[in-house]
Amino acid sequence: MIDTIAVVEPDQIGRIKGDAAGQTFLMLEEGRKFVASRVTAHVGGGGVNTAVCLQRLGFSVHCVVKLGRDDRSILVRATLAREGVSDEFIREHPERATGASVIVSAQDNNAAILTYRGANSELRANDLPIPTWSPDIVYIAGLSDESAELLPALIERYAVPGSSVSVNPGIRQLTERIGDLTRAFVGVKNLFVNVDEAFVLVRRLMRLQPSPTDAARQVASTPVGELMRRGFASDGHHMSLPHFFECLLATGPDCIVVTDGARGAYTATRSEMTFCSALQVPVAGTAGAGDAFNATFAARRWRGETLEQALRAATLNASSVIGHADTLSGLLTQQQLDAATKMPTTSMETHSWQF
Repeated sequence: MIDTIAVVEPDQIGRIKGDAAGQTFLMLEEGRKFVASRVTAHVGGGGVNTAVCLQRLGFSVHCVVKLGRDDRSILVRATLAREGVSDEFIREHPERATGASVIVSAQDNNAAILTYRGANSELRANDLPIPTWSPDIVYIAGLSDESAELLPALIERYAVPGSSVSVNPGIRQLTERIGDLTRAFVGVKNLFVNVDEAFVLVRRLMRLQPSPTDAARQVASTPVGELMRRGFASDGHHMSLPHFFECLLATGPDCIVVTDGARGAYTATRSEMTFCSALQVPVAGTAGAGDAFNATFAARRWRGETLEQALRAATLNASSVIGHADTLSGLLTQQQLDAATKMPTTSMETHSWQF
């Protein structure tokens, strides 16, 4: 993607609170020209954000993306080349343009994003590479529209011995393209969902395991963090976060991460659940923070770190990203991240439970 970011001062744009779900809306007056404090263009998109993150963390990365044949694709290729990411598996569409977005950032810096998917929607099975080596990490970022249909094929192709597969599906994949949920993520090492994506799964998961185990009930009785306290509600039913993890782990992944923005993140395996609070830092923009968090967690777990260690490292890298309006400038190198993890951070708290 090429992200065009418009930063608007608080007095230039209105904001209203929505319903009880906590929605907030930015208001632009019809027919009025608004003054932006700055407008900049940057290379972004989940696939590129993840590739650059892993490259800076010391991996040799190949990025599978689909671009148009246009000026935007030249910018994407130049950025990947500058970062050292291989372009061997870049695909092109002869007619669709490279994806683009317009990001309006205002007030609390949670952005409203207008997105044109373009060539991102056109990834097909014959575009998928068959590497002549066994990758250490395969990270499947969110797939757009028709490309989302490839998720089962991607998992099947790359979930092989010696490869650690991480998946970050979007809401549409989870609701419309996932098919049979009962064994959807067999072979996946790490499954990443944000809190909104977790909510859409609750109703389906309740059908798989209607009652929590005694272990899940015990963990739920000692809540830490807002999401642990409130859990998930759907159609009059309630599911605790530990029960959610139990049900989703039954679909196949070894580890699940649920991110809840400024309220922190939770992760669980079949034996352990861990919470890490977010760092309170100045925010320039939130785009790309989730990609940085997830990719860093996958990298640190592959290197043998504990859930707590991986969560702390992921939180630090994501916190660095939100200090910048674009998605790439704040990504830390391996040396920078190692140094940051050794520094005391009193505002970042962790808590673990045993299942």
